[in-house]
Amino acid sequence: MAHSTQVITAINREISRNDTWLVVIILAIHDLGHAKLSDIYNHKYVVTKLKYSNNNTYEATVRCTILKNQTYIQQNQQSKKWSLIGGWKNILKALSQSNPNLYYILKLNLII
Repeated sequence: MAHSTQVITAINREISRNDTWLVVIILAIHDLGHAKLSDIYNHKYVVTKLKYSNNNTYEATVRCTILKNQTYIQQNQQSKKWSLIGGWKNILKALSQSNPNLYYILKLNLII
């Protein structure tokens, strides 16, 4: 099934606007593979989330969210890059049950 770029962009915007920082960060890291903090800060999901939030300290918010969720996100000590581990898919699946846009993006990206 073909997906228009406009539809995907609109859904990405909705996810970034309405979902938690954790969801946005997990999707950004998944999209990037392994990522340094600067890559995460500049990812389209995070940038869009920032546009719709009144968060002047978003870098601290991103760092804090990552550090609080090391069950799902882990840093390689040599490369200093963050990657997804453990049950990160399960948390997204659970959240997608009540969010059709998130479910659509997860299916589109073959996450679920």
